[in-house]
Amino acid sequence: MSLDISITQTVKQFNITHNLTEMASKIPVTDDLPCEELNLYKILWHPDELDIFYLSNIKDYLYYAKTYMENHKDNLQKYNPDNGWGHYDNLYKVVEELHAISVLELSEDYRIEVSR
Repeated sequence: MSLDISITQTVKQFNITHNLTEMASKIPVTDDLPCEELNLYKILWHPDELDIFYLSNIKDYLYYAKTYMENHKDNLQKYNPDNGWGHYDNLYKVVEELHAISVLELSEDYRIEVSR
């Protein structure tokens, strides 16, 4: 099982294993709320439940998450799945690429769609 993230106009599609949900849930996306309330897992796996429908809506969250991941790599790697399906680097690459797309001027038109 995995998570498929699509940005409409098929800018890019990402596939993330559900084995990385524990790690994603430990990654904060803002200083404004505790990680338990809002984290990378919630914005990537359940954006619809947060009324997040456009990539531009999560641009700042992605930047925060990317920076956090860079500064806490060693700590986050302990959440690498024991079965070997998924790894810190896989999740970081998706966050990094999503952020790069989100800062484009047209990103306000890119709709996020997930399939769980």
